[in-house]
Amino acid sequence: MTNKELLLIAELLDYAADIFSNRTCNDYSLPDTWSREEIRSLYKEHCECEGFQEDDDDEPYLGDDSLMRLFAWKIGKEINSKGIE
Repeated sequence: MTNKELLLIAELLDYAADIFSNRTCNDYSLPDTWSREEIRSLYKEHCECEGFQEDDDDEPYLGDDSLMRLFAWKIGKEINSKGIE
């Protein structure tokens, strides 16, 4: 994929996250192949992405909109770290 395509995916994910966040329920269960540590790691990144402090006592919750916004942020961060426009 080109970097422009990746940026477009990030924009679409961010747009979809806005739409999904207005739904009544944003529950999403990650597949059973994800370990608790992997989920905790995603949750930590989500906290960084949203700009709030993670509480180690928090049960990591990642709704569908949260995951979309997180992956949009991660794609943008990856591309920006390579100095690509």
